[in-house]
Amino acid sequence: MGAHSDFIVIKCTKDELRKEFRDAQEQMEFEHGHSGYNGTLSTCSGLKFGTLPKDVKITNTEQPYMNNAVCDFILDNTEKRDKAMAIEITDGVWLIGGWAAA
Repeated sequence: MGAHSDFIVIKCTKDELRKEFRDAQEQMEFEHGHSGYNGTLSTCSGLKFGTLPKDVKITNTEQPYMNNAVCDFILDNTEKRDKAMAIEITDGVWLIGGWAAA
């Protein structure tokens, strides 16, 4: 089976993020099924926090998905079934992404 990239945005504090991500994973399973190959971030094993290198800039805070360099950084540093990675775009706005098993 393969994998494809998947991203979501969650607005909350860092302390709340793991619970909010788990709730989002449960909603993904409800909407797309409990299969280990449902093509969503629910197939990721958890959540890790990433720190962007100085040469990767956040260029769009209004549309977090439009930060191609940030998305590329997330995908370059995650693997299928690995933990998804969270990057804080602005205060309390998190871009979470990774490789979803499909």
